[in-house]
Amino acid sequence: MARISLAVATASVVLSSPATADVPVDAPATATAVAVVTHDPHENDAPLTYAQRTALAAASDRAALHPADLSVPYVANGKVVATATPTASAEALRVGREPYTVPTTVPDLGSDDGTIEGAPVEKEPVEPNPVEEAGAAALSTQATTALAPNFTTVKYSLAQLEAARDEVLTLTDLPGAASLVSAYVDPSNNRVLVESSTASTELRQALAAKYGSDRVALYHRPDAVPSVKKNREKDASPFAGGGGFYGCTSSFGWVHQGKSYILTAGHCTSLNETISNATGTMGKVTADNWNNSKGSVKWNGQSYYSGDASTIKMAAGKASSTLVYKGGPNSNSYRVVTDKWGPSGNGDRYCVSGKVTGEMCGFKVIAANITHKYSDGTVLRNMHKTYRRGNCTRGGDSGAPIYTIRSDGSIAAKGVLSGGSSNTSGDCYDYFTDTYLAEKAFAGVLRVKAPK
Repeated sequence: MARISLAVATASVVLSSPATADVPVDAPATATAVAVVTHDPHENDAPLTYAQRTALAAASDRAALHPADLSVPYVANGKVVATATPTASAEALRVGREPYTVPTTVPDLGSDDGTIEGAPVEKEPVEPNPVEEAGAAALSTQATTALAPNFTTVKYSLAQLEAARDEVLTLTDLPGAASLVSAYVDPSNNRVLVESSTASTELRQALAAKYGSDRVALYHRPDAVPSVKKNREKDASPFAGGGGFYGCTSSFGWVHQGKSYILTAGHCTSLNETISNATGTMGKVTADNWNNSKGSVKWNGQSYYSGDASTIKMAAGKASSTLVYKGGPNSNSYRVVTDKWGPSGNGDRYCVSGKVTGEMCGFKVIAANITHKYSDGTVLRNMHKTYRRGNCTRGGDSGAPIYTIRSDGSIAAKGVLSGGSSNTSGDCYDYFTDTYLAEKAFAGVLRVKAPK
């Protein structure tokens, strides 16, 4: 089965030999070669405020409605910057310039402080939850205000940037094509950053010939080696996030039309497959946006990619829960999901709870909505890239829940781990699907404990 082959796909990418030496330092674009950068220009961006995040999400939705006229928005100097091409229609410009409605109060969205314990939590029978079923999980605000964007004209539209992002990793005729691992939009520079373990002159020239010298730039990271992370095994109904099945980890409880599901990574499953763990059958896969030989696919006729995720419908007599394992890999204690939020953005910090490594905190989002290629050739689309220095997640942690911890020890759901760097410690790079996007793509919503 494809799942088994993925579970051992941890070998390094085999790189083709460039004809010339790599560019060791930052280099500007020329008429015939794209620029090279050696550091992500946004890796030290400050976290967005809740109001900025809300406004940026609205700006992104507007751009998606006018992809040939508007471009990718961003935050600079504390304000959302909306962007448009010089030939944008009057209607697109009107939509792009409209103020955003943003909250004036900020909910408790938690932190990445793994030392917060909270009250002891035990499993209990799962009861129907009308609030959860409606998807109204604590994201309400009491007051709003209007926030006007800054507005600027850029060369490349959203459609042009996303076309380059989604195509470049699939090109096999580029010099050193196997060294390309990620592609994502760098909105403030109106270009796509192509992450690569090599940066030869031939590769720079080939990219410029394909896209022009300023639509893409090479982000040279010699140690870039990505892999999926497949490898709490005896969780039982009601199932919790962070528990194990086969070679992967469950993420968050899910509910649709009153029925129990659980969310995990799509590369861990196949559509209509029966899923089991050490205690027996868990359920059957009902939605899966991952092709096990190609990567992310557009689920159910949708116009967008939704990362790497799937839902498992619980078998008769079994249920998912609002719980997530905390502590080490042998833990039998939990946190409660009391909130959900998104979409995530640069600078966001979070924790992850995998069946192999247990709960680890201190990760930070350093790039959003990226396209990324794993060492087995599968391609992630519409994912977030993250960084942490220290111990890394490992094979078997795929599907793990990603979240922040609130002051009472409960958690706000944020994402589903897909994969990352193959080293076990040091500089750790991971990739995850935003739960905000999973709820947009799949039928149903996350299980969230209703407030008392």
